Amino acid sequence: MSVKVRYLPQSDADRMVWLNNFASKLGIHATVLEISPAELSDVQKDAVCFQYILQLVELYKNTLPSLVSYKNLLRNASGQKQPGPPSLPVLPVPPPLVREGIFDRVSLLVKRIKASRQYSESIGLDLGIIAPVRVWDKTELKPLLRVKLQGPLPYVKSSKGITTAMDLYADRNDGRGFVFIGRLTRAQYLDKTPLPAEGEFFEWKYKAIFVIADKQVGQMSNAVSVVLRKA
Repeated sequence: MSVKVRYLPQSDADRMVWLNNFASKLGIHATVLEISPAELSDVQKDAVCFQYILQLVELYKNTLPSLVSYKNLLRNASGQKQPGPPSLPVLPVPPPLVREGIFDRVSLLVKRIKASRQYSESIGLDLGIIAPVRVWDKTELKPLLRVKLQGPLPYVKSSKGITTAMDLYADRNDGRGFVFIGRLTRAQYLDKTPLPAEGEFFEWKYKAIFVIADKQVGQMSNAVSVVLRKA
């Protein structure tokens, strides 16, 4: 089963790689696509600035734990000697700042590029603006269930991903084992089944399997459980 995904990656690190490629390759096709020198320069500045900001984030992220540790020693030494403050990162030379909304601008430019009469699939592949096709093995699909209490009631949730629904089963510790609850199109379920009349604590379990085009696909999920208490 193949599914198209967005041409823009999700993570910042992957977007940085994508944007650097787009900015470097755009100059090759700028004349054909009627991209002005000013627009090309703006994209290249956006790429440099975005990479710079991500570098700052990583530098400060790596320094923060040692700063917090030093702060804790200053506050409460607990018999430990203070080694002195950690060295602060050496910051790279900042590039010219750009306006906010880098990927908003890029997305609009990509739409214009794809609408150009000179646009071709080879150009799209070179610029990285053609969404890749991801091949899914349906036999490996498996729900990851989570269950928590919403008030006194069990609330079961999962992500459907590329599937259309999820068949949910419950074992309410009544000797019947897992029984079918229903086909959920929203992959979430608030179990309003009344608790037994006797006893104080109860453990209920849930499991599920994905559905595509009205057929169960993939593997049954691991069972998840929740402990309930009758009020």
